[in-house]
Amino acid sequence: MSFNDTDIAIIGMNCRFPGIDGLDAFEACLRDGRDMLAPVVQELEGGGRRVILNATVPGIKAFDADRFGYTHQEARIADPQQRLFLETVWEMLEMAGYSPKHIQPTTGIFSGVSTSYYLLYHLLGHSSEVRNSSDLQVMIGNDKDHLTSQIAYRLDLTGPTVTVQASCATSLVATHLACESLNSGQCDLAISGGVSLRMPSQKDYDFQPGGLLSEDGAIHAFDANASGTVYSSGVATLLLKRAEDAVQDGDQIFALISGSAINNDGAQRVGYTAPAVNGQVRA
Repeated sequence: MSFNDTDIAIIGMNCRFPGIDGLDAFEACLRDGRDMLAPVVQELEGGGRRVILNATVPGIKAFDADRFGYTHQEARIADPQQRLFLETVWEMLEMAGYSPKHIQPTTGIFSGVSTSYYLLYHLLGHSSEVRNSSDLQVMIGNDKDHLTSQIAYRLDLTGPTVTVQASCATSLVATHLACESLNSGQCDLAISGGVSLRMPSQKDYDFQPGGLLSEDGAIHAFDANASGTVYSSGVATLLLKRAEDAVQDGDQIFALISGSAINNDGAQRVGYTAPAVNGQVRA
């Protein structure tokens, strides 16, 4: 295998999406060309349309608190996004041949998380859940800032620990920053990714012409039939290493990242929610 000095190897992957519990299920979905959201469009009286989706991610209610060193109270008030991301990272490390909590190389983590709907729609409305916890404990378990720091603490990671927030580009920007950290020698392994769980799960929406949401419940990227996006839930993680080190250490290499760049469209787009072609070309 030939590679450049700055190439980054992907040596681990994991994910959970609606109807998909792990990497093997995701690969099977891609291979078979199945849409796990299974959108159904209903015609409404008056000419409107409602799109019904299967947007539930498996396993978000289950959590082995003892395995990860959580007290049961900590687990009860923790955002399921944090819990699911920790589980997904743990599984990925094991699949890549690394023992969680005993990783020898200096490991960094660069990841992002959505707003804690669990805090907004569950904890704040059920005082019994937070009665025995301080405000600080509740925020540690739910605030965006604590996603990566929690995982670094639970898994004893000593490299750069950065929570990334870049709206729809969060996971890609996190991966870019992870690659830069590896190439600058700040860490020898890097975890990147993101998690977003809508709670309660969005099961349907009404399509509005000219709005953000897709007319048929599908995202047609780079396609003339594209009519909008679809809000759903999921988590995805990558384990990254300098390609030269990955070959030397005998790691399984799924793919190489040969380069990445980030920028912003500024004010050149037609609206805040619309991308601009020139900015993407410059990147």
